[in-house]
Amino acid sequence: MGFAAVRNAWLERGGPEGEPLVVNTGTGGPLAGRFRGLDEAGALLLADENGNVRRISYGDVTLAG
Repeated sequence: MGFAAVRNAWLERGGPEGEPLVVNTGTGGPLAGRFRGLDEAGALLLADENGNVRRISYGDVTLAG
């Protein structure tokens, strides 16, 4: 099974797009935003309050809602 299948399975079972999250990466303080999916490499896509999407490849994720 390749990573694309793992990514699809995770997206089917993960929280809904738009769900509020906080990510603590250990550098620069926590990042708050809304879940926008996973990119092709598996990084979390997090949109801030202005709609800017950040790619996050490490950190502890907490549901904020």
